[in-house]
Amino acid sequence: MGRLRIIAHLWGFEPIAVRHPDVAAELVDTMVDADAVMAVISKLPEHHMAALDDLLRHNNSMPWASFLRRWGPMRDIGMGKMEREELWREPCSAAEALWMLGLVQRDFSDHPEDPIEIAYIPEALSLYMPAPEPFLIPPPQPTAIFPDKPSVDVHDDLAEELVTWWIWIQRAPLMDSDALLNQKQVAA
Repeated sequence: MGRLRIIAHLWGFEPIAVRHPDVAAELVDTMVDADAVMAVISKLPEHHMAALDDLLRHNNSMPWASFLRRWGPMRDIGMGKMEREELWREPCSAAEALWMLGLVQRDFSDHPEDPIEIAYIPEALSLYMPAPEPFLIPPPQPTAIFPDKPSVDVHDDLAEELVTWWIWIQRAPLMDSDALLNQKQVAA
């Protein structure tokens, strides 16, 4: 029940019920309200809002591992410690902050052959969230215009000599070791 208490506190709600299912039902009633969702979203820092928008752009779900790679890790600690030490007051990443707020949930996909862990926004909450702004890709920068003539002398004697030598090697007839030996004997 630790996470439910944390979510309730972050949403400014004090549950009346004591039993887990009753607290969950009260929390759902509080969270599924357009004004409540907008109040929580309006307090999100820009980076956390960017993470939420990213998830909304991906049809409200994406693989959990991809979500964590993009928006930061989750601390691997139990809810008891999280509640006792009040670690929820300073989340270590945007992913953890959204999870603590209950805006993002974690589950397995329904695909029977390859179930993967996913991060998703509950449908009841996504109905009240503003549509994310379209992701704008900046136009490409124009290519640099090079002058017609280089400003530096680019003549390279070594490169020219190496190319000439390489061409000479390519055109020279192949000789076996006997022919090479005979040429040396003739020269002697």
